[in-house]
Amino acid sequence: MRKILLIEDREQRQKNLLKSSDVSLEKYSDILDNMIKNRFKTFIEDIRNNSFDFTPYDVIIAHQSIFIEDKREILSVIRNSCKEGKKLVLFSGDMEISSYSNSSYEELGLSSKQLYSKNLELFLQEYEKGEINIRILAFGTHWKANIMLNVLEKINLFIEINNDEDIDYDEFLNKTGFLSMDNIDIELYKMKLDDNWIDDISEIIKLRDSLKTTIEELADE
Repeated sequence: MRKILLIEDREQRQKNLLKSSDVSLEKYSDILDNMIKNRFKTFIEDIRNNSFDFTPYDVIIAHQSIFIEDKREILSVIRNSCKEGKKLVLFSGDMEISSYSNSSYEELGLSSKQLYSKNLELFLQEYEKGEINIRILAFGTHWKANIMLNVLEKINLFIEINNDEDIDYDEFLNKTGFLSMDNIDIELYKMKLDDNWIDDISEIIKLRDSLKTTIEELADE
């Protein structure tokens, strides 16, 4: 059976956040290996001895703050295993903004509170049905609409604070989280670029309006 690997070093935080969300991990023990307490210590030892088998896992969820100082190499081992078709989720109490990328493999970043929310249960329920979508952890089952709404809000803020005639395209992508919509099958206005520069704020407004229309159409379905 395929499984999900959860690596957590803070037992009490996990208990408190799960209790607050009224989520029980025990009933998903057949698909979720929760590496907590002694299991966490054994996991670290096995990684260092090169004896841990990542083969059964489709998704690896890990507390990002674990991988500091003498444990930095463990994250490298995990990332290398993800290049073989696994998905990675990193969570932290310090993470304020969710992030998503899909280059060598899918990777999601989110806060501890987001992870241990009802979305975790929704994610596990979908996994039991054969659906492996890590974005549910951050955005729920309506993840497409929620991601687009999140980007729309950031684009509106970007428009408010930018009056420059020439706008760096990479800066726009980074500040709006636009790439988080990768792999969502939508067609939006394509801005006119001049050597990676957006000529005018009106181009961003056209893109914003096309995204808004797409969200409205999705809501009507």
